[in-house]
Amino acid sequence: MNLKPLLLAMTLSLTLAGCMVGPDYQKPAMELPMGFKEGTQWQRAVANPQGALNSQWWLAYNDPVLTQLIQRSATANQSIVAAEAAYRGAQAQVSSSRAGLWPTLGAGLSGS
Repeated sequence: MNLKPLLLAMTLSLTLAGCMVGPDYQKPAMELPMGFKEGTQWQRAVANPQGALNSQWWLAYNDPVLTQLIQRSATANQSIVAAEAAYRGAQAQVSSSRAGLWPTLGAGLSGS
């Protein structure tokens, strides 16, 4: 007796049964806004490859919450930047100290 078709049928039926929702399923209600908070003042983004990028791009959104989050992250990330610099410095020191372990190749040319 070959059990492969039976196991395949059982696995398939259990998988499909696990994806089924009950007969009393109700779609959850969502509160959708009537429109964007910017209203009709928005503009379509235009690519400008020749123009310089604005380093304070978030100010174009006029969102005080976003501005506050950017300022908080810039203040908090100074320790991360310093830690990354220290890590990269330590990596450079390790690389330079291991350089003596590898063979070196030299060449010279002289004439008389």
